[in-house]
Amino acid sequence: DFMREAAQVCQNRRVFYTDNGYFGIGPKILQEGDMVFILPLPVPFVLRSQGNHYILAGECYVDGVMKGEMMQV
Repeated sequence: DFMREAAQVCQNRRVFYTDNGYFGIGPKILQEGDMVFILPLPVPFVLRSQGNHYILAGECYVDGVMKGEMMQV
């Protein structure tokens, strides 16, 4: 059943929206102000500013950027 599978995939995950209007799913520990970084890696990452450095909150899915859509010129 789709709902059961969706619930299992989203367990310990949090839905979020970026300031630019993108929708995503990331780690449950996400907080307002966390930043999504699009790096030359298979998935985007969420980082949190902590003083003069960043901590890794985890990987995420962001609709519209998973296949390099934002990187196209």
